[in-house]
Amino acid sequence: MFPIFVTSVMYALAKCTIFFSYAAAFYVGVLLILDGKVEMLSMFRVFAVMTFSAQMLGEHVLMIPEMKKAILCSKKTLRTLKRKTLIPEDEGLKPESEFRGQVEFRNVYFRYPTRPTIPVLRVRKSNFSFIILLFLPLETRIYYLGKAMNTKMVWPFVWS
Repeated sequence: MFPIFVTSVMYALAKCTIFFSYAAAFYVGVLLILDGKVEMLSMFRVFAVMTFSAQMLGEHVLMIPEMKKAILCSKKTLRTLKRKTLIPEDEGLKPESEFRGQVEFRNVYFRYPTRPTIPVLRVRKSNFSFIILLFLPLETRIYYLGKAMNTKMVWPFVWS
């Protein structure tokens, strides 16, 4: 509840900052014009600078909660990358000769994780979207369908 409140307040401040800057600029500008210290043209130049500055400030203030999340995520990622593995890297059994073989996939099911009820290339009635029998000889190109933001991404792999 509290982060929603903070985000709402930040959004409101971002939207009203421009109007506060208008009021402050014209108030000070009128006082300076009445005292004869500033000309009308100079006052409008300063007003334009303050207006653009307030707009930029409003946009950046709105990003502060998201920047905190990004900083936290980057710290977690760096902590994970710097972590030492518990599995010894140079111990254990290793194959004596090169291993080559073929892989066979049977009854591989596919559905979109975000839309499990919508069938994708359904071949037969089942709980899943479609069933495929795939036999891969050596040096075969495999396409892995992965998720990238709101779009689909295809990564080719060569099976060797």
